[in-house]
Amino acid sequence: MRLSISFLVTLSATYVTACDPSHQYHRRAPPVSNVPAPSPPIGNLSVGFTSTIAAIPAPPTPVAGFFNTTSFPSQQQQNVTDFLEQAANLSKDWRIYQYFQDQCITQQVLPSLFSQPAGFVTPFTPFDNFYFIGHAFVSAWALDTGDGLVVIDALDSSEEIEAIMLPALKQFGFSGNDIKHVIITHEHLDHYGGAKYLKETFNSTIYASDLAWQEMATYNVPLNSTSYPPSRDATLVDGQVLTVGNVSIETVLTPGHTPGTLSLIFPLTTKNGAEKHMAGLNGGTGNPQSAIDRTTKVLSQRRLASIAYERGVDTLISNHHVADHALFNSDILAHSSPDAPNPFVIGRDNYYNYLNMLGLCTKVVAARQGMDLWV
Repeated sequence: MRLSISFLVTLSATYVTACDPSHQYHRRAPPVSNVPAPSPPIGNLSVGFTSTIAAIPAPPTPVAGFFNTTSFPSQQQQNVTDFLEQAANLSKDWRIYQYFQDQCITQQVLPSLFSQPAGFVTPFTPFDNFYFIGHAFVSAWALDTGDGLVVIDALDSSEEIEAIMLPALKQFGFSGNDIKHVIITHEHLDHYGGAKYLKETFNSTIYASDLAWQEMATYNVPLNSTSYPPSRDATLVDGQVLTVGNVSIETVLTPGHTPGTLSLIFPLTTKNGAEKHMAGLNGGTGNPQSAIDRTTKVLSQRRLASIAYERGVDTLISNHHVADHALFNSDILAHSSPDAPNPFVIGRDNYYNYLNMLGLCTKVVAARQGMDLWV
């Protein structure tokens, strides 16, 4: 049964400034090498000498540079135990167990092991007419509707559109002029950053929820920024079905990660239409900070799980690799036989359990911090 979306939106009253600490942009400096350059050749000595130097390992990290596990001096021990056990029980299938570890444990206790550096990756197509056009830190997807492309999320900036999205589309025979519609899943820079550029350059229609538009209108961003928020364009409401060409995309408002987060349900096929699936894209998996937003997120995940189950969603798609293992799956697909199962397809029950597990992981982090939620 659906929970009242107005209640969820009312609860989600505070603004989260970024995709939570685990979704920050990690840029790492190149490693410093202490190995000297090879000496000029002296007879036959240079080859052996160079090989010896090359085999010298890099110096170990000084102990002073070690990270610590996160401590939780106020944690509610029994609640943490209970919620972890519940989440683990929902995640027994190997196809979703790693998400439980990532979201309930690694992200919370060992966040340094949860970093998501930006990086170039090979574009790929895991389903008929569905294309990955993002990078290692944040995903973007293009859906060919037969009447132009619907792009889900717009990366961090106009620079990334030019360097990543457009070249990726070109590999699949498209250009920026094919981008007719862009859906922003929520009002964080890594999802709306290139939308203004797409609107001004290709006249794409930009969609977001009403609360996302309201939030983006308040941002104080320099006018010359390559990540300037788009001006209000089209608004998606809860339960709305956007039909473009031969594809219909259902919107489910899922506040919590941010007030304006929305999620999507849409059909996909494989094997030239022979195998049909229903995809669910959860618009915001990261945990917000306040008790009221965390409560909202838990309720949103439960509600989305129920709706997705009714719609027969069996395929996990996300706007971050960490939440759907898109890049791992791309390598599996590149080395799979034609009749091998698609790794994005996790099954109807698993998708339902996955979303409820995410809600429980939010309850886990709250309990670790001694925070009471209203769920």
